[in-house]
Amino acid sequence: MTGLTEEILTHRAPSDHSMGDARALLRKGAFRGFARSEDGQLVFAECKGSAKEPYKVSLDFSSGTEHPTFRCSCPSRQRPCKHALALGLAFVQKGSHFPVKEPPADLVEKSEKLRERKEKKGTTDRKPRQVNHSALVKKASQQLDALRSLETFLVDLATTGLGGLKAKEIQGMIAQANRLADRDLKGVRSQLLLIASLIHQKNEDDEAEEDHEAPSRHSFALPEEVRYARMAGQFFRLWAMLRKGQHLLEGKAEEGDSRGEDDAMIEALLGRAWKLPELKEAGYWITERSLIELAHTHWEDSTLEMVFAEGYLLDLGHGSIYIEQTSLPLLAARRPGAMLRTSRSGILEIREAALYPGQVVNRRIRWSEKDDRTPYERARTPEDLRKLHAFAGTVDGAVKALREQLSNPLLPQEAVFLLEARKFGQSRWEGQTVPVMEDCVGQKLLFRDPPGAFFPTSRNLAHAAGAYGPGSVAVKLWYDPVALGIFGQALALMVGEQHLRLGL
Repeated sequence: MTGLTEEILTHRAPSDHSMGDARALLRKGAFRGFARSEDGQLVFAECKGSAKEPYKVSLDFSSGTEHPTFRCSCPSRQRPCKHALALGLAFVQKGSHFPVKEPPADLVEKSEKLRERKEKKGTTDRKPRQVNHSALVKKASQQLDALRSLETFLVDLATTGLGGLKAKEIQGMIAQANRLADRDLKGVRSQLLLIASLIHQKNEDDEAEEDHEAPSRHSFALPEEVRYARMAGQFFRLWAMLRKGQHLLEGKAEEGDSRGEDDAMIEALLGRAWKLPELKEAGYWITERSLIELAHTHWEDSTLEMVFAEGYLLDLGHGSIYIEQTSLPLLAARRPGAMLRTSRSGILEIREAALYPGQVVNRRIRWSEKDDRTPYERARTPEDLRKLHAFAGTVDGAVKALREQLSNPLLPQEAVFLLEARKFGQSRWEGQTVPVMEDCVGQKLLFRDPPGAFFPTSRNLAHAAGAYGPGSVAVKLWYDPVALGIFGQALALMVGEQHLRLGL
């Protein structure tokens, strides 16, 4: 009777537990009044919940039987909620037995509006983007209120001292993070959650020490001084985002839009999800480029509940290194068929792409996969690799570029460079033997994996350098706030036409 299946419902479920909760509702008989409309487009029922009145739950098949629109009057922020998923399960199992009834008037009205929007979208030609200034002003005002509330909260935290925060304060940080998410300030939210995670790790370690147990595996065995340094650094960066963000939003609350690359960069840091047409219209656009991937990384972040993939792409025209980023919620990434960007072995021929705003060493690059100007990948040639080696720079130049980036607290404390290694050796650091490289002018760089690194590579570099010798090295330079110095984490070694990836 319908193309809806349990597999589709499972794919749409917002969490691992949602389907189990939905089945539990059906088992205990929480629903009453299952029904469907005469044309089969609407399915509806009532479900007893925690509120005094039962929730009104419905499925709307105006977008197709495999793509229902879920509706429920419950206050849950998860969509589809467990009540809507339960109605979907009941319909999959016994939908043919649902009696035909006249749907509620408000449900019919919503369904008609949905169909009208779809028909309009399908028949209307693409028009220039219209800016709703009143909506922008309203959104900016709401975001400004959220940042002001966070500022007051952070001042209270600072007076307590980050080292003395307990479970109550962490819950307060999570509540603030939820409010930031509601106001589309996902960048600020992420920073706040990272701080909460570091504080939580400290508290877990303290409790483990009292109970003579091992520290939590979520702490990645970070030494105490490293954890405190990261907490302080994240707090300082969050405060800078807060101040800059408020200044930007105060202007937007009056005028409805931002101006200039600095404003655009701050918007991106706050969490603005740029659309490609917007980036093109603003001038953040490049055409006709040839790119070669130096390295590719992939990791899970349990704090943000996301999976990330990054590719570092060298522009063979002028040597800039871009970041190609993709991400998925952790739950979505674990579903069959979920895909993140994988490693690239050839040369990417870019016809047109966006370069995100920001005065950073590695700007983010992004393109559309839906038109005839999608990049294509060709085989590498010796000439491509000759160009790659020609762009390898010196240690001093890379360190100066990173220090300039570090002068802005809003920007990352790391960046990827391609360096020329004349020779490799070994050195001692805190009782351990670590690789060291010397460039063409005699400057040296010590290689260390950042504490808690997802993919340690120093040992791989030592083996690769011993087997293949010097060449061009893709290096992530990173700042150590404890040692107060800049170190390298090797990502790849290129020797002649050999390309040795040292991580994933």
